[in-house]
Amino acid sequence: MTSGSVPQEAVDQLRAAISGETLTAVDAGYDAVRQVHNGMIDRRPAVIVRCQNTADIADAVKFAREHDLEISVRGGGHNVAGRAVTDGGLMIDTQNMKGVHVDPATRRVRAQAGLSWNEYNRATAAYGLATTGGVVSTTGIAGLTLGPLPYPVQNTLLDPGSPRVPATTGSPPTSSRSRPTPCPSWWSGSLRPRRS
Repeated sequence: MTSGSVPQEAVDQLRAAISGETLTAVDAGYDAVRQVHNGMIDRRPAVIVRCQNTADIADAVKFAREHDLEISVRGGGHNVAGRAVTDGGLMIDTQNMKGVHVDPATRRVRAQAGLSWNEYNRATAAYGLATTGGVVSTTGIAGLTLGPLPYPVQNTLLDPGSPRVPATTGSPPTSSRSRPTPCPSWWSGSLRPRRS
């Protein structure tokens, strides 16, 4: 059994099923992955799943449901509050999910949950665009956009040569907070010119 009363055989099956890495307290790297920026947070998940793709996230959520484990999600930021780490549950770690696609023609951005604002800004700046967001470049885009605030942070995409463009960010309707499905690893901003 693992520390969270999850059979080792089940953990081994999860390891074999996912592309990413599955860690428990006996594995090398477990302590480093469970740590967040705030040293006062010392929680110990029973299982940590370091996801590489959305299929890994789905498998992790299914595993947590099957074993009645609380789920916490770690994005790409510093997580000062420590909400990314559960005690005795399953931690979904998306830090390795860093995909980003900027479509300058439609002004849409698709970014995976492991991205920091610095990484996101570098991608948008390549097209002469910028998105307001966190003031600390190591803040993760997922955490700042989707929580811990009671509502998603509304970002604004600015093109230096044109008027302001409001952006709506957040997860699509299939993953609203009122539904029991997991948030996808991609969130997108829909960017439309403001009408005067």
